[in-house]
Amino acid sequence: MSEIQFRKLLLNISNFEGDKDVAFIFTDTEVKLTAHKLILKAASPVFFSMFSGNFSENNEVHISDINLSIFELLLRGIYFQEICISDVEIARDLYYAAKKYSIDHIRNLSKEYMVMNCTCKNSYLLFQTAVLFKIPELAQKSMEVLVTNVSESLLPLIYQDIDDEIFSIVLESSELKIRSEYNLYIFLEILVELNCLKKYTKSLGKIRFLNMEISQVLSCNLLNSDEKCAIIANIEADRKQVYQPIIAYPSQLSDSKENRKYNCGYSPEVGDWFYLSSNYQKYVKLHGHYVRLSYAIMIKLISIVAEKREKYLQKNDNVLENKKEAS
Repeated sequence: MSEIQFRKLLLNISNFEGDKDVAFIFTDTEVKLTAHKLILKAASPVFFSMFSGNFSENNEVHISDINLSIFELLLRGIYFQEICISDVEIARDLYYAAKKYSIDHIRNLSKEYMVMNCTCKNSYLLFQTAVLFKIPELAQKSMEVLVTNVSESLLPLIYQDIDDEIFSIVLESSELKIRSEYNLYIFLEILVELNCLKKYTKSLGKIRFLNMEISQVLSCNLLNSDEKCAIIANIEADRKQVYQPIIAYPSQLSDSKENRKYNCGYSPEVGDWFYLSSNYQKYVKLHGHYVRLSYAIMIKLISIVAEKREKYLQKNDNVLENKKEAS
């Protein structure tokens, strides 16, 4: 039997509604999805365990961690029907479902889609997915995109809840193409101020304070006084080539002196929003928090707000036109 014939056979079987002997029930809808236990058991060792032995009479399964649309795609894949993935978030959720039920061909399809569609805007999301699900190919691809397009990749994080441990992995990379270590720290401080990063100990520990100027260290609000004194003492000792600083360096902070890509010929684009100058800082209220921002970042945020406002007005205009035509 050829693959095409096999697919047609499974498609015909999937249409035999009367022979389906298990229903999947979801918490967010009254719609049920039905399937054949025999097909499910053949496709997945997890389903095989669920519908064998003492559980063989279980005709209803409640699903709470996968939504109906994703589970429907999963069933289509089990019956070897075409799966249409339209964005990386669907691919991520489908990967989770396929991993949960150990269905390799659907998991591989989802992984390939995420790798092929990794962009600046979704690179951090996909890197987070790669770390959580341990997908080395996706981790490599998303990190490559992220470190070479730092500003475009990290700007969307302003609107998200960020995991300290995963973000710290990004900050640990020596490949980050940034203006300076201080700029990277300021972005971290912005995320903390906006409450996007509720815990930041590990992320703060990846900032290379020994590559900063003393005046910059003094302005780092996430450091306490003892940490600032210890960092400055070590910077001075390094400048004077003193073997033993007068204050030991804090063990929770990075003692790396390795320069990142900003000293390796990287030339940022004109207007790069990641550029921060101590001469052009202002305090701006965002989401109830006062945040220190550069003019470049403010211009970028204002453009985002303006774009959203324009779309909102355009949508309202369309609604009014439709009402006029209807009347």
